[in-house]
Amino acid sequence: MEATSSKKYLRISRRKIARVGKECIGKQIKQVKAQLGFLPNESARELFKLLKSAESNFLVQNPNFNPDELFVLDISVNKGPSFKRIIYRAKGRANRIEKKTSHVKVVLGDKLVEKKAGKKNDKKSEAGNASGKAPSKEEAKKASEKRVEKKALESGGTASKQEARVGDVGEK
Repeated sequence: MEATSSKKYLRISRRKIARVGKECIGKQIKQVKAQLGFLPNESARELFKLLKSAESNFLVQNPNFNPDELFVLDISVNKGPSFKRIIYRAKGRANRIEKKTSHVKVVLGDKLVEKKAGKKNDKKSEAGNASGKAPSKEEAKKASEKRVEKKALESGGTASKQEARVGDVGEK
């Protein structure tokens, strides 16, 4: 179960909010509220308001749920439009000032869900080493042989190992 809350056209730059929001993801809402309450910047106050709103949205959907068990699943901060202003300078010049805005979305849930591994981890586990470390030379060699055999079967012919390893590095 999830609940969201969003605020658009917030008059704080994206980087300032993202810096605070990055520290909140994956923690319990009780802990995040305590941290945000002690931060002195405006972005912490705005995120605190959004968290309260998302929490109340969740409790409207699930009235019998304990709010202390909620987790912050995601905080996405996107760039909004910039207000262009001019500041006048000496000798008839003018400089442009951009007042940046941002769009913030907070997602709360009752369970913490781990993100799936990226493509890099899939290649490493394909080589036979699922611990996340780079595969050894032997494991890499076995994985490349498997790929060669697989390509040969897909193409319908039987390719020799010499032909397939033309592009492989370190196999000389």
